[in-house]
Amino acid sequence: MSDAARARGRDPGLADVMIAAIADVHELTVATRNLRHFDPLAVPCLDRLAGD
Repeated sequence: MSDAARARGRDPGLADVMIAAIADVHELTVATRNLRHFDPLAVPCLDRLAGD
């Protein structure tokens, strides 16, 4: 997941990669205020306050 993000020119932090990997394994959606952190990690995300 981290390597795929780096191939897209993004360098996600370890914490975001771990959160995304856990969400992916358990088929969960990540609720976050920083959608741009998870865009390159290809996991479902939403920001309830932004209306996504």
